[in-house]
Amino acid sequence: MNGLVHLSPAGEHFLANEEGKRLYVYDDAVHPTKPYKAGQIVSGHLTVGVGHLIKHDEKFPYGEGVITEQMVSDLLHKDVKWAEDIIHKAVTVELNQNQYDALVSFVFNVGPGRGVKGKPGFVPGFTNSTLLRYLNAGEYELAAGQFQRWHMGNGNPHLLANGRAREAALFRKRILKTAAPLLAEAAVKRAKAEASVAKVSAPALPPPPVVPSKPLLSSKALGSPKRQGKPQ
Repeated sequence: MNGLVHLSPAGEHFLANEEGKRLYVYDDAVHPTKPYKAGQIVSGHLTVGVGHLIKHDEKFPYGEGVITEQMVSDLLHKDVKWAEDIIHKAVTVELNQNQYDALVSFVFNVGPGRGVKGKPGFVPGFTNSTLLRYLNAGEYELAAGQFQRWHMGNGNPHLLANGRAREAALFRKRILKTAAPLLAEAAVKRAKAEASVAKVSAPALPPPPVVPSKPLLSSKALGSPKRQGKPQ
């Protein structure tokens, strides 16, 4: 595979839209739009950011807006690292950035997989998928058609269909549409930062002195030129 070794900002934005982003801790089995309050019974998993499951050794304060956008980004990149590692090891063909981002989202959701179908210990996932087999054969369009075969979720055959369709559409695109507003936002932030650095107030210089113009002398002041007599 080529050197696309990180999830792009546009891919991060795509994943955040798919998974949902919360700047507070919530119980993923109750209601993600309501922050978890200390003392409440936890029915599922305490979660924060873009689906980050809080580990026992992690401490997050409870309440509204307890983490920053940068913390969300840092947690997401740590959480998808295993998926990126799987892609780097399993994919043997060239990928452009949108294909890579789509695969990160896909692997992050379906898991790596284990074993061979029909044998003990088999767990379906990316590494034993037909999608990967088509991809490594250079059949990109056939690989894109495999995303929507992974539409089952919690026993519901249609639960993940829309998400898989969006990943397939992303995989087929050369340029992410979501990249445009991100780049525009970055440009605005960069311009503001540069303006704040360059905004050094220089001392105001006094205006240059006004030099009064000399009055023009009249012909009388200059005197009339004397006429020379005619030669005798």
